[in-house]
Amino acid sequence: MLKTNIVIGLITTAIIVFLMLFTKGIISILSVLIGIISGSIIYFIIYGYQTYNGGFFSIPAFSAPKFSINAIVLIAPVVLATLLEHIGDISAN
Repeated sequence: MLKTNIVIGLITTAIIVFLMLFTKGIISILSVLIGIISGSIIYFIIYGYQTYNGGFFSIPAFSAPKFSINAIVLIAPVVLATLLEHIGDISAN
């Protein structure tokens, strides 16, 4: 199943790149959307709908957010770099 999923992903990526490079206008703009739809169609042709255990529409299970210092330490350098870049862009103009 993993090899098939990789192949489907590569086909989807190839469709998106082809549409972006070799088409013009609205097709080129919507290439990612068309690629995702075509990849989904290919998946359902290969596996069918029965492999999906959930409903077509469902509401996720919500839970209260949890405070995690590890997550804060992990994301803080990214936030700092983005903040400094944004300040530099505004100051330069």
